[in-house]
Amino acid sequence: MKALPLAVLALLALAGCDVFSSDDSVPFERLALPAHPVHVNGTTVIREQWRLETFARGTSGEMVPLPDVDFERQLVVGVFYGGSLHYGCGGPIEVVRAVRASGDALVVEIGPLPDLGPCRGNVYPAEMVVVDAASRDVRFVGDVPG
Repeated sequence: MKALPLAVLALLALAGCDVFSSDDSVPFERLALPAHPVHVNGTTVIREQWRLETFARGTSGEMVPLPDVDFERQLVVGVFYGGSLHYGCGGPIEVVRAVRASGDALVVEIGPLPDLGPCRGNVYPAEMVVVDAASRDVRFVGDVPG
């Protein structure tokens, strides 16, 4: 008889972990950046306008149009695969699968690098997104380039 109440309490405790989870989905918008090849593998977090402008300047110095980013409540994250040799048709990719708030941190989930197409051009796969969150630690998880 004592086992039944303990089992019920254990089930309630396990269910409570899911019910009271603090992980919340955070909206994000994909950008048509960077305007130039990024020759490293890695990630970045941009919290200032001038840093975003660095990624908006093309190789010949022209600026591509920038979205309105309110850095008081938003930030920009980037994922880059330019430090490895990749062949394909173009560099823009979609690898950011989800962004969620987890405690005091923002967690960016990165999926695998997709097929880059049948072309044989040397490409620099990259993705940048605007996230509706600011002033948080950012952790990249999943297939993080490195």
